[in-house]
Amino acid sequence: MAAFPDYKILTSTSVSRDAGRRTAVAEGGQIRGRNAYEADVYRIHVVMALTETERTALYLFYTNNSDSFNTITIDSFDYSAIFQSAPETTGKAGTYRNVEFDLLGNLV
Repeated sequence: MAAFPDYKILTSTSVSRDAGRRTAVAEGGQIRGRNAYEADVYRIHVVMALTETERTALYLFYTNNSDSFNTITIDSFDYSAIFQSAPETTGKAGTYRNVEFDLLGNLV
């Protein structure tokens, strides 16, 4: 398990708990549901402000670690997470590039 590089994570990053509740409406209108997970699962949308050198390093990190769980710290919480999407450059602010990607993980 590799640790994400310690880059600037922007406040537009979001972490949402997926309770794992799966529901459906049966014939007659009765609601049925079940909990799909034993542990809490988090959907994480990461937004980072990176220099060109950091962006290149993050893309290399993705190439080398996209199929394994990696650790990332967001707001003092540590997550073990796997990539759900590749990093993508979404904007530019001066010498920094905004890079976004999605993770799926658990608290460590």
